[in-house]
Amino acid sequence: MSDADDMNPATGRHGLKLNVSEVDNAQALELALSVAAFLRVSKSLAGEIVGRCRVVVKQWPKIAGKLQIRPREQERMAAAFRLAG
Repeated sequence: MSDADDMNPATGRHGLKLNVSEVDNAQALELALSVAAFLRVSKSLAGEIVGRCRVVVKQWPKIAGKLQIRPREQERMAAAFRLAG
């Protein structure tokens, strides 16, 4: 599997395949924001990126419905999108 596997929505995971920091692989937006400077991304831009992503990801149930994904399958995948709040 590719390292990009962490970008695919999945349920039942307790951590990412790759560490975000030197010691942490938590699925936490705060962790991603904490390493922004290391990636040469300002705190304000990082916050903006997270905000835009949340807006898009929050729409997943609506999009899933339009794609005729069964409610049972949507319920099964809901945990994969929990960070969007």
